[in-house]
Amino acid sequence: MPDPADLYAKALKAVRHDARNILAGLSVLNDRLQGTEDERSAEFASILVRRVESLVELTKRADALAGVTLGEKTDQHLFRLIEGAFDGAPESIARIDVRAPRAWSLYCDAELTRLVLREVICNALEAAPEGVVAVDARREDNGDCILTIEDDAGGIAKTARGHLFTPFKGAKRKGQSGLGLPLADAALRVQGGSLTLMDSESDAGTLAILTLPGRN
Repeated sequence: MPDPADLYAKALKAVRHDARNILAGLSVLNDRLQGTEDERSAEFASILVRRVESLVELTKRADALAGVTLGEKTDQHLFRLIEGAFDGAPESIARIDVRAPRAWSLYCDAELTRLVLREVICNALEAAPEGVVAVDARREDNGDCILTIEDDAGGIAKTARGHLFTPFKGAKRKGQSGLGLPLADAALRVQGGSLTLMDSESDAGTLAILTLPGRN
């Protein structure tokens, strides 16, 4: 009997392939309708493009979540990891306040840690679109690295508290997949780390605590 997980993975890839083809056709149609007198059709085409874009992104994230595996762990500079996580998005980097020495480093899988930082920080940036996200770093006596990421967006919604890391259930805002935090959590766990979310001490926002073990 075929492995159910393998069947799901193949089905997901097929859906993503078809969704990309549909998106390509819709994008052409949308471009042709924009600026015409048929404003209603142009608006509907734009909505369809956004919905299919969301579908493609959902399949990519689901595939990534199912395939989280540990690669080589090396010493990485925190600033470079954040810059790499937001490559091509200077407007996002400008809103991240990293409160650590420029040379501060941590022992990690660089690709997975960039993914974690991107998902957690993006979550904070989207929650507080006009605010600044603070990133603090410290090292415990046993060598473990602790990163805290804090926003001022009003804290965690009560309806989301019980399933923040449950796929498809933790999204706080309309249109989100609910896979960002589960993906970040999985990428930390496979490195021996952990992700915790709580209200900040001032109750003005959310505090994400990322833990990664040291070399020993």
